[in-house]
Amino acid sequence: MAERMPTSTACVRARPATHEPKFTKFPELPTELRLKIWAYASDVTRTLELEYCMVDRKFFTFQHIPSVLHTNRESRGVGLQHYHLSFGTDKCPPGTYFNPGKDIVYFGTRQYPDDIRFMMLYFFKTAADLEPRDQIQHITMAEDMWKVNNGHSPLYHPFPGVLRTWRLFGTFLTAFPHLKRLIFVGSPDGNVRSGEQVEDAWEDYNGVSLIPSDDEEKVMKNSNLCVLVYPHFVKDILPKTYPKLVFMKYGFAD
Repeated sequence: MAERMPTSTACVRARPATHEPKFTKFPELPTELRLKIWAYASDVTRTLELEYCMVDRKFFTFQHIPSVLHTNRESRGVGLQHYHLSFGTDKCPPGTYFNPGKDIVYFGTRQYPDDIRFMMLYFFKTAADLEPRDQIQHITMAEDMWKVNNGHSPLYHPFPGVLRTWRLFGTFLTAFPHLKRLIFVGSPDGNVRSGEQVEDAWEDYNGVSLIPSDDEEKVMKNSNLCVLVYPHFVKDILPKTYPKLVFMKYGFAD
């Protein structure tokens, strides 16, 4: 996996410059209308690749700060009603802007497996003490995180069995008690590139771009036992509180 260095902005590829028409009358719009536009711009879905440095005991991300927070003072005031600094530790203050209702925390191949496991352990230990606004509600896992025999997956058990699997799911849901959606992402059919190359190819300003998928059959055939028993687990054990299982794929929305 290629080394990536954290910066205050995202390490995403620059897109070719375009010469699209510019709307220059925005400052002349009524204040109420401008505020509504800023609110709409704040209410977007991002795929947030949360990273963790075990040496510094610090959460961080490579992605852009939401643009609404640094366009101007007016936009920032509205944006801060949606985003707040989150993911602090006992060693470092919170430094990642987070919108719990919209942001999807993404576990993929560009993160180190040890860091992902440590993040899981961290949230398992601290979930009960986190404020609701710091609770993760949406988690996405790349195919390398859920496919058969992948020991790096948070949902993998080296000695599979229904009872062990149920216990593992119990631990997972304890770490993320406010989780509403657990999203599995399938790699493109016929893809020969590494997971990291796929993620690079489908990245935009708001992170790795995902769209709805009908690949449930593929997921069920290639996943480990955890995913196979998931529907039975949530139906029998936590029928009212389980997160919804969603299937998505890489792609840009039309």
